[in-house]
Amino acid sequence: MWVDNVYYDTLVCIATHSANVEQGLRQAILDSVTSDEALEMVESMIFEDPETRSLVGTTRAIDIVGGGVKA
Repeated sequence: MWVDNVYYDTLVCIATHSANVEQGLRQAILDSVTSDEALEMVESMIFEDPETRSLVGTTRAIDIVGGGVKA
């Protein structure tokens, strides 16, 4: 996870201001601002859930273009 992306900024904001975040996750997110180890822990905690992983991850698609002479 990159520290300079919208999803990460949202996590930090939620951890800072929401009362509905588990204490262990909250502390890991707040610590991840200054600690690479904490950031890796947050990544592993967040990406355990397949739905969350799909929201944050990227996909690849192949476009097949049919070229040729058009009449």
